Amino acid sequence: MTSIGRDVYRAARSLARSPVFAATTALTLAIGIGTNAAVFGLVNAVLLHHAPYDDPARLVMVWQALPAVGDGRLGASPPEYVDYATRNRVFSGVGGYSGLDAALTGGAMGEPENVSLARTTASLFPVLGVQPAFGRLFTAADDREGSAHVAILSWGFWQRRFGGDRAVLGRVVRLDDQPYTIVGVMPRGFEFPWRGLPLSSRADLWIPMAFSTAELAARAESYDTRVVARLRPGVTMRQANADVVRIAREMRREHPDVYQGNTHTVASAELLERDATAAARPVLVTLSVCVVLVMLIACANAINLLVARAIVRQQEMAVRRAMGAGVSHIVRHALAETLVLALIAGGGGALLAWGLVAVVRNAGPDQIAGLTTATLDGRVMAFTLLVSLGAALICGIAPALRWSRQEPQLALRHTGRSSASRERHRLQRALIVFEATSAMTLIVGAGLLVRSLIQVLTVPAGFDPSGVAIVRTSFSASRLRDPVRRHDAERAILERLRALPGIPSVALTSHVPLADERSIGFVVDGGDPNEYHFAANALVDENYFHTMRIPIVEGRGFESTDSPDSPGVTVINRTMAARYWPERDPIGRAIVWGGRRLTIVGIADDVRLTALDAPVPPTIYNPIFQTESGATRFAVFVVRFANPDAAPSWLSMRAQIHAVDPDLPVFGEMMLRDVISDSLAARRFLVELLGGFAGVALLLAVIGLYGVLSYVVASRTSEFGIRLALGAQRAGVHRMVVGSGLRLVATGVALGTITSAFGARTVGSLLYGVSAHDPIVYAVAAASLLGVSLVASYLPGRRAARLDPMSALRGE
Repeated sequence: MTSIGRDVYRAARSLARSPVFAATTALTLAIGIGTNAAVFGLVNAVLLHHAPYDDPARLVMVWQALPAVGDGRLGASPPEYVDYATRNRVFSGVGGYSGLDAALTGGAMGEPENVSLARTTASLFPVLGVQPAFGRLFTAADDREGSAHVAILSWGFWQRRFGGDRAVLGRVVRLDDQPYTIVGVMPRGFEFPWRGLPLSSRADLWIPMAFSTAELAARAESYDTRVVARLRPGVTMRQANADVVRIAREMRREHPDVYQGNTHTVASAELLERDATAAARPVLVTLSVCVVLVMLIACANAINLLVARAIVRQQEMAVRRAMGAGVSHIVRHALAETLVLALIAGGGGALLAWGLVAVVRNAGPDQIAGLTTATLDGRVMAFTLLVSLGAALICGIAPALRWSRQEPQLALRHTGRSSASRERHRLQRALIVFEATSAMTLIVGAGLLVRSLIQVLTVPAGFDPSGVAIVRTSFSASRLRDPVRRHDAERAILERLRALPGIPSVALTSHVPLADERSIGFVVDGGDPNEYHFAANALVDENYFHTMRIPIVEGRGFESTDSPDSPGVTVINRTMAARYWPERDPIGRAIVWGGRRLTIVGIADDVRLTALDAPVPPTIYNPIFQTESGATRFAVFVVRFANPDAAPSWLSMRAQIHAVDPDLPVFGEMMLRDVISDSLAARRFLVELLGGFAGVALLLAVIGLYGVLSYVVASRTSEFGIRLALGAQRAGVHRMVVGSGLRLVATGVALGTITSAFGARTVGSLLYGVSAHDPIVYAVAAASLLGVSLVASYLPGRRAARLDPMSALRGE
């Protein structure tokens, strides 16, 4: 330890005498270490950090699919859930849940609030292996039809709504006008459904599932129950999949009247954690590849700086060798210097990583599971230390080898400037080529994603979002029992909002494009009654298409006369018309939904419903004042302003809703253009990160090129002096230096083009409307890299061209 300590102390003193070199090298490495640690922190939080449940690696989700219909991500109906829970041979426990919203009133002072609920079976929390912070979980008695209503609060909701009051147990809150007694509070950090799971949103409260008799009799009418199970010890995923497939096959055999036509249900099991992180995995893998390249570029720059320093100090090392210092001493000294630099860089990199993780945690998309919990924990700090030590080893090898291999007599006979070898020049040039290759690869990747984002932004949404605001409310179960009362309230709110100044048009809908999703099953009238199809669905009023500026391309939209007493009508979109009536006019034809025949009266233009880069699904619109369904509880008021740049008065709109019914929760106020922006959050997040890393790579590559060319000019001063003394033109010397730099970068660009073409599959799945081999992106990337390299080469070239021949020769 004493010997190592002395080596480190001497290395620190040596570096202190060259502060510019030490700072430059440490900063270069800090950038590489910091970006790597930050991305590893994200990977650790999203892909490596386990869900907050007991032994989460044994938790699975059971999914169903209807392959003939094209729907591959369904839950189960209540009877199907019971079958999976009771017939399986591979699970130690099975739980079910479904999500819904409710209006919360009572229990604390404050306005009515819309809250996210999860209906759960009593078995769910034991399957997850969690206990409440205080209070109790649901019992089998709670999970029966007709039992007393109870609820469990999440930790965050308890803190926010009840101020962390532990006397909350036994208090009553009203959910959709129904009283629920609070029986427990879950621990801090517990979250279910876990962020990222399909078909679910994080819950504020949990209530018992308590399937009704009607629900248990409806085998294939709803697939809203998601199934979570725990594998028995020793059971593999292959065995679990085989078992759920067996159960699904038995259900089809026992209920042929239900599973007929194209409603051929198949089942599968997926690990819960893999399900939740599936969407984030390609993004984080892409970022990981990028930061590794950034780290390698940083190491290449550091090696170039260390090699240049080694050449300057070779006489010093020769003196040490001549005075008896062994090779091991020289190697230890070189590695000690790089170790000190790497540790300094590691500290700076940790600070940089902390800042980057904080930015990503606050600005990243909410859909990625675990992203909001990303931090520099012990695992990340250990990774940072490992990267720092690895950088020290990599960067210390070159100077250590150079000093250990040199002959003392030769080194003492020549100055550091004149003893530059071809081997050293080859190493430096190879490193510059490598940096240019890596930078080209990153710039191409970032360029493809930027171009893809531009393509997505040019996709017509199918509606005009400028100057449009949305305001949401929901109606409780008691209000739903009387449709007339609900419709009167909705119409009154529409009139009040329309009366506000600067608002020419207001409409009502149940679902907003790019924000909400709903699908329904239907049968084409006149077709096979056992052939079911699925389409996106929204309930809208007669002003919706006008307010959203969605053209009706054929037929008519809805009218005020489309009431519950009039014949059922519907409007479909272009995609649905082309799919089901490709050679016929669908106007006047009909579909059957929920046992009711709906005549098609109009065709609306296509609207992007799920994402701008997703295909337009077949869509069915129903008159909101004619249709009763599960969607009628939701009311979204779409408000268009005469001045598109006007700032909406949310308080005024909220006041108009509460003037009609003070118990209605008001939530989700936002501009429609922000809805579109939020739908692109994940894509924009990746573009910004990858663009930032590409910029860092470009900067490091340019700095490396500038440093190498500056050193070349300094080491070849006498050569340039002789050339100028013999009549060489200064412009020719300038071109020679610039040309040598550009040749290196051009070689890197060529190699980077090849590696980018082979590595395009890494980002291929993230692109939209752009080929992974888009020539424009490759050309712009090459031009950008060559352009900044020309600037980096210009200054050393000018320095060489301005040399005074006599002064240069005298210096030798």
